Amino acid sequence: MRVFNLITFIAPLCASAIAAKKVLPGYKHLYSWSLEISEITANTIQGPLGTRIGVAILGGNMTSPKGQLIAKAVPGLGGDTGIIDKDGTVLIDARVYYQFIDDKKYAYVVSGGVGSIGGAPIDSIRIETDSPSRSAWNSYFIVGNVSVGATGFLQGDAFTFSG
Repeated sequence: MRVFNLITFIAPLCASAIAAKKVLPGYKHLYSWSLEISEITANTIQGPLGTRIGVAILGGNMTSPKGQLIAKAVPGLGGDTGIIDKDGTVLIDARVYYQFIDDKKYAYVVSGGVGSIGGAPIDSIRIETDSPSRSAWNSYFIVGNVSVGATGFLQGDAFTFSG
């Protein structure tokens, strides 16, 4: 009898926990970016999943949500070695090095994402930096979007979530 009473007490609690409304955490615009890249068609290899691309970073900027320049991409370091599959889906595998304007510290940014090459792929972004004013960025969960600008340019925005 005690087991039955315990079950009748616990069951509604479990049901209410399962039925609790799921709420997305709030997000904050962390930065915007634009990159000048080498030609995508210049460095490709056919692989089992599609066309492996090799894109070099030629330059670029990171700006605050208010549009102020906060960092410059380091030319010649990093790039994208993603895949474009037969259906036009791009698998992003990018690394970019930035130098912050204010403290001259560097950031190593790793992006991995997926989406349509003609659309706006979504990225998961990880940042490593020893910039004192941005050290919290090392532990942020960051999501970004990517779009193709003029020929040879990519651009996007990065957002972090708070719970």
